[in-house]
Amino acid sequence: MNINPETLSTRSTESHLSQQEIMSSDIRKRLTEVKTTGPILFERDPKDSSAAALKEPWDKKEQRIRQSSPYDHLRNSRLIAAIVKCGDDLRHELLAYQFMVQLKEIWLHEYVPVFVRPITILVLSNNSGLIEPILNAVSLHQIKKNS
Repeated sequence: MNINPETLSTRSTESHLSQQEIMSSDIRKRLTEVKTTGPILFERDPKDSSAAALKEPWDKKEQRIRQSSPYDHLRNSRLIAAIVKCGDDLRHELLAYQFMVQLKEIWLHEYVPVFVRPITILVLSNNSGLIEPILNAVSLHQIKKNS
């Protein structure tokens, strides 16, 4: 396979060079194990703050924040989770989002039984923006660390 390194991001290069393969049978096996044994609880590591958000499900966190919020009385107010990115150009992510929205529409129109939920990207400037996180999900970093 001929890959132009100029078109790959650093993350893509790292994953392309990785010798580790993930088979679909391994994913099915792990999903079956989780169904029977329950979810893996990630312990808080003071050196790694990425697991801190996983200690509390989003609905409980939203309820806790609303109770102490001065805006709780506003009926139309809504708490939104977001990843704030600074120093990154998010235009590629925005293009990928727009592409996924188009694919979703095509698949819906053609009755292709695929579920796609593109995450929202908001580009604020040439080097900053907001990304909608996948709520109550474990990051790839945490999965690799706890495997």
